[in-house]
Amino acid sequence: FRPSGTLTRRETVSALYFLLDTKLVGDGSFLDVPEEDALYPAAAIAYLESLGMEAVEGRERALATYLTDSLASLDFVDVIGPTDGSRHIGAVSFDVHGIHPHDVSSILDASDVCIRAGHHCAQPLLTELGYQSTCRASVAFYNDKADVDRLVEGLKMVWQVFNGR
Repeated sequence: FRPSGTLTRRETVSALYFLLDTKLVGDGSFLDVPEEDALYPAAAIAYLESLGMEAVEGRERALATYLTDSLASLDFVDVIGPTDGSRHIGAVSFDVHGIHPHDVSSILDASDVCIRAGHHCAQPLLTELGYQSTCRASVAFYNDKADVDRLVEGLKMVWQVFNGR
């Protein structure tokens, strides 16, 4: 079993170094799903359509803007990519000055705040930007501003743990 995000060992602009032996992949399909389980995505799609995809997109865009603006307001955080939150949908990558993303993630996890830490399958881009890894927070239609506020408070705590202020 390999969890999500562990298909490659390293990526560069010109090459991918896979963890899996290609013989193990079989016909190249990762979608070996029993027929009865294929109904679940249809139910999820129907639910989203019942909410209205424009409403879902609008809520996610507003939350991504709030997330980006909130992260950018912290003087010890750099938003990776556009600082205009309307240009993000769903996820915002960021760096906490001088603190490894895995440390940030672990401390936030203890406060029930979940982010991703790593290279997010974008090693060549991160290398070009001068990063080995970053933090990434995601928002979706089921989140609200309080979730973003908890992240911001958690990041302040992370900063205090490492810097005593």
